[in-house]
Amino acid sequence: MSLWKTMTRREDPSVYQDKDGHLKRTLTTKDFIGLGVGTIVSTSIFTLPGEIAAVHAGPAVALSFLLAAVVAGLVAFAYAEMSAAMPFAGSAYSWINVVFGEFFGWVAGWALLAEYIIAVAFVGSGFSGNFRPLLASWGLKLPAALSNPMGTNGGIVDLCSALVILFVAALVARGVSGAAKVENIMVALKVLAILTFVFVAATAVKASNLTPFIPEYKMTPNGAFGGWQGIYAGVSGIFLSYIGFDSIAANSAEAKNLVRRCHAGS
Repeated sequence: MSLWKTMTRREDPSVYQDKDGHLKRTLTTKDFIGLGVGTIVSTSIFTLPGEIAAVHAGPAVALSFLLAAVVAGLVAFAYAEMSAAMPFAGSAYSWINVVFGEFFGWVAGWALLAEYIIAVAFVGSGFSGNFRPLLASWGLKLPAALSNPMGTNGGIVDLCSALVILFVAALVARGVSGAAKVENIMVALKVLAILTFVFVAATAVKASNLTPFIPEYKMTPNGAFGGWQGIYAGVSGIFLSYIGFDSIAANSAEAKNLVRRCHAGS
């Protein structure tokens, strides 16, 4: 068999359907909504806006988020089409294995793994950045070695980030049903916190802080800042946060009533 034929050897769809059959179907529509919204909110609301605004887009970070949302919406339509044509879990990894071959599926699998690792790192770092000041207000200040990543300002490990990631990993390992219940509670609290912030902060908006809305373009050590170049650079960094639809596709085999879940999401 030639190298090309080996690379493009397609996986049998029944392999994935058989694997899906061994999973417990415990997730409801509410759980899937929480899974998608929680993934997006944790990264895009609590972590990325300030960073993208400071490094690339300035006040125009709102446009970066809007453009990234449009692109992610189009990708979500493609996911919906593929999941209807090949109704088994695994998202892009399994679909590419079946359509294009195992080598391309292998590449996609590593890309998805990297995407989730980066997203988890974003969320963990964001949690630590908010939790450490809370500890400091109680008189508990961690040393630099336990507050920053290795090689950054004398850091060895971001202890708060590492602990929360290990806690979530242990929670998921105990079963997706229990993890989903905790996630739903956390998502509800996060959405409530966001709405509270919007109403409170709306009374303190200063137009001077939004001028110029699109800063003048210039190159910095971190890349483009300002202008449409900065907005586009922000889009590439923000798109990662809109991976909720991939989370849903990857866990769809654990839906209690898959047909009903699909109809509810259509």
